[in-house]
Amino acid sequence: MFTGIWAKIVAGMSAVMGVMLIMLKLKNDKIENLEEENAAHVKRDEIDSTIEKAQAKAEKVEQDARQDFDDGDWKNKI
Repeated sequence: MFTGIWAKIVAGMSAVMGVMLIMLKLKNDKIENLEEENAAHVKRDEIDSTIEKAQAKAEKVEQDARQDFDDGDWKNKI
């Protein structure tokens, strides 16, 4: 099939380069997936912090509403 030492060297180097290109492609795909996963974690952290702020605000509003509630004249309303 291949004649001469140089043809065999070129074929071997081509095979090695092919394997390296495949490995590089797989690594790039893995890096892209990790970047997307990281972005998802960052977005989730932002959402969690927003939810925590909203819950704290809701609790404050509820406490204020309970403090402002006046039930002293409930007997007069009956």
